[in-house]
Amino acid sequence: MRIVIVFLLVLLGAPSSAVGQAARWVVRSLPQADLWYAGLAQLPFEGFSGLPMYSTEYAQTLRDAKRMARIQTRLDTERAALHAAIARDSAFEVLHFVPIYFVGTDRAGMFAALRAVAAGEDPASLSDPHARFGATFLAAVLPTNEQRAVLGRLTAAMEDEWQRFFGRWWTQSAAERSRQADSVQTVWDAVLAEWVEPLLTRVRLDTGLIVLSPALGSEGRIYAGRPEDRADNVVAVRLPTGAAGAAVAAVSIVREFCHPWASTLIAERGGADSRARAQTSSRLAVRCGAILLESAPEHWRDTYVRAYAGSRKLTEALPVDPSLLDALRDRLAVP
Repeated sequence: MRIVIVFLLVLLGAPSSAVGQAARWVVRSLPQADLWYAGLAQLPFEGFSGLPMYSTEYAQTLRDAKRMARIQTRLDTERAALHAAIARDSAFEVLHFVPIYFVGTDRAGMFAALRAVAAGEDPASLSDPHARFGATFLAAVLPTNEQRAVLGRLTAAMEDEWQRFFGRWWTQSAAERSRQADSVQTVWDAVLAEWVEPLLTRVRLDTGLIVLSPALGSEGRIYAGRPEDRADNVVAVRLPTGAAGAAVAAVSIVREFCHPWASTLIAERGGADSRARAQTSSRLAVRCGAILLESAPEHWRDTYVRAYAGSRKLTEALPVDPSLLDALRDRLAVP
């Protein structure tokens, strides 16, 4: 599903100013991304990847906070029904990527577009080109009345979540999130970019937006946009809580840049079912990140391994066919 999504996005072509004209990768925290991913984490809604799509710890923190405040949102009361409706249709895998499609607009613009798609309105009627782009894509992936009805219920639940609880939660933690984003930006610019930028420049992925979200799990998101447009690339990664959160977020960026190469290799080999391919490409992307960081300072290599394998070795935690690793090294032109 991930490869199909990227292919359709390239065909549609995101507006070139979706992430601005930054000269480098810029790190940000976005309220609409945090809200959307926090909602999916609470359902919960996992994908086919072998890595967690969402943070169960963060989802539990939100549920505990609402319980202590005696707040019950529409997302809470409709959780089971929404989870069942989404889980029985693989087309809803697209929901994992929704905030990436609307990076150029704000929370209000994104949800207005989602309501328009759910109501069956023509996306062309939206005045915001960034909202129109996301709505056009979602309308193509979710064409049936039944699918759009589910999208409408989920959108309404997310908006209620923001109004009754999450908006205040997000605002109260804004200063800390900004500090963490600055820390990730510093690590990326001063340390990690050096080991990845030559490759990214080669494939015109040398600038874009990095979205941080505490609701995400170790499986991040990437939209590698049109090759001729250097400003429409978006990566989303987890931002774990705690002292090591910024460091884990920074190394996670490297892994996300690897996903297009890993997915392409797995797709070229074919075979197996979609779930098996997704799991293999996910593991291969992790191993790819380790390859790119082989010459990086030891501290960051160790941080990367702990982020994906804990106390184990990557070869034990995430085994990959050696022939795939060889093919990946050839593709990356890494000895």
